[in-house]
Amino acid sequence: MSGPAQRRYRFSTPAQWSACLFDHVDRESFDVQDTIQPIAPYEQTADLYATQGAHAPAVTRAGEVLWHDDAGCLHRLTACDDEPDGYPAPYAIAHASRLVSTTSGLWVIEQSRTSLKRYEEETLSRLNVVDITDARVVDIASNEHDLLFALIERGGIVQAVCVNCVGNIIETVTFEGVVGATAFVFLRRSKRFVVMTGDACPRLYWFAAEGGAADKSIVIGAMHPCF
Repeated sequence: MSGPAQRRYRFSTPAQWSACLFDHVDRESFDVQDTIQPIAPYEQTADLYATQGAHAPAVTRAGEVLWHDDAGCLHRLTACDDEPDGYPAPYAIAHASRLVSTTSGLWVIEQSRTSLKRYEEETLSRLNVVDITDARVVDIASNEHDLLFALIERGGIVQAVCVNCVGNIIETVTFEGVVGATAFVFLRRSKRFVVMTGDACPRLYWFAAEGGAADKSIVIGAMHPCF
C-alpha cells in the first residue's frame, strides 16, 4: 500500500538548501546561523539630494556618506547636515567606479587599473600608490577595518590581494574556477569572499578567506544597483 504522492520538496540538509535559488532571503544569516530569515527592508521614506549624477557611494567609519557626480565633485553627507557638501575631487576619485573607506583612508582604483591610490578622507591629499604588477584590478573591497582587498586578474587567473594600512601587499589568495569576474565583496561575519561574474549567465561564487575552490555558487536571477 503506497501513500499519496507529495507535491512539494522538503529540504533538511545544508546541501539541499544550497541547491536552492533564494529570493528575498538573507543568505548570509542562513550560512552563519543555519536559520532562514527575510532580508531586512530598506527605509521606505527616501530623501532626495539633487546632484549631477551619483556614483560609487561609500560610508566612512564616522557614518558619513560619500559619492561623486558627473561634474567631478565629491559629495559628503554627515548626520549633522541637512544637505551634502560638494567640492572638486582628484581625478581618480572623481572618476572612480568604487570608493572604499578604511581606517587608513579612502581607496580607489587608478584609471589604468594597474594600481591603487589611497587618499586622506578629509583633505583628499594623496597618501600613497600601490602598484599591482602584471595584473588588471577589477574591484576593491574592505574588511570594514584597516585592510583593503583588491580583486585582480593576472594571466587568466582571478585572485584577491590583501593590502595593509600602509600600502603593503601582505597576502594573495586565488579563486579557482572563476572566469570573467566583475565585482566582489568580503563578508566580515562569515569570513568569506563573494565573487560575481558577468558572462552570459551571471553567477555568485562563495569562497573561504583562504580562496581555493568555491564552496557554492548560484545563478543571479535579477540584478539590482546595490551590489
